[in-house]
Formats: sequence, C-alpha cells, structure tokens
Amino acid sequence: LDTMASFHVLQPEMPKGLGFLTSVYTDQPYYKYQLKSSDMDTYFRYCAKDCVVTFEIAFKVEKELQEEGLEKFYREYVHALIEPLIAMEAKGVRYDNQGAIELRKEIKAKCKELQESLNKEVGYEINIGSNKQMCKWLYEELKLKVQMHKNKVTGKTNPSANEDALEKLSKLYDIPALGMVMELRRLSKLLSTYLDIQLDSDKRIRCSYNITG
Repeated sequence: LDTMASFHVLQPEMPKGLGFLTSVYTDQPYYKYQLKSSDMDTYFRYCAKDCVVTFEIAFKVEKELQEEGLEKFYREYVHALIEPLIAMEAKGVRYDNQGAIELRKEIKAKCKELQESLNKEVGYEINIGSNKQMCKWLYEELKLKVQMHKNKVTGKTNPSANEDALEKLSKLYDIPALGMVMELRRLSKLLSTYLDIQLDSDKRIRCSYNITG
C-alpha cells in the first residue's frame, strides 16, 4: 500500500505528504526538520521515523479505504499504476535529438524576433523574466489595473506579472505587447523544458510520473 496514493483516494483535496499524514494518523511529534541535520545520529533517527510512521499510517489508511468502500477502486485503478509507471521511468522515452536541434534553432530565431518587436513596442529592452521590470512597465508606465499575487510561503500579497496576471490583463486591454510577452514566455518554457535538456547516456529522457498529480 502506498500511503500517499491511498490517502489521495480518500481525501483528494488535502495535502498528502508524509509530514501531514504523520500529524493526522500518529502521535509522533513533528520531526521533518531533522532531515537537514548535520549530525548523522539525528539523520538516521529521522530515516527510522520515516519507516515506522509510514508503516503505522498504512494500516490506518487501509482501514479507512475499507470503511469507505474505496479499497477496490484504489487497488484496481491507482495502486495498479505504480509498477508500470516505475517501469516507464526506468525505460525512459525516446528522443529525436536531430529534430530537437532543428526545432531549437527555429524557436530561438522566433524568440529573438519577438523580443526585438517587444522592445520596439515598449521603447526599451525589457526582461520578461523579471517580475520587477514587468510590473514597472505594466502598472507604472502603462497604468494598467494592478494584478496581485499571494505568496503561499510568506502570505504577503504583491503586484504580479505572472501568467494569470497577463491572461487577465489581455482580456481587459487590447495591447499587442501583452500577447508578445505571453508567446515569448511560452516559447522560452518550451526551450528550457523540452529542448535545452541533458539526455541520458542512451539518448533517452527519464522523468517521474505523478499518480496523485
């Protein structure tokens, strides 16, 4: 039984990491901070706790699956994916390296052309990856409606030029430069995620597959 995958079946809207499950199903005090300890005895105790709490949690989650009538669903549709996905991760995905080289050249040329057009629209060279520069251009120079974003870690809310903000602004204002920024970011992500990558020695890509994604 996989504790993360099985709890996701029970409570798909809740966090499913081992730290959270430990707080729900056991009396073990919070210990995840010990992972960063330089003391090896503390580190080994951390590893041991990971083993024993997972074992304890598994029995309790399995009991809940049975009580909710979800054990069959978990076994047949979720747990059944674990082995084939591990096999897929190990085998890797074939990669057309020559095709990627050609596509990389094409996309880099498009990015250069788009960046030049964007700079002309803005009036100076702008870094679309800089939230500070983008916010200055959008909200101070163009005087557009400020879009805010809440930082999940700090809880602070600040002006944002992320994808959501640009999508909203493009619906509110007919400004061609906004479309240029979004297209530039899309192409840049395509380059960094799929084309500017390091292949394994057998020229294949390996990644992880998230059952509870």
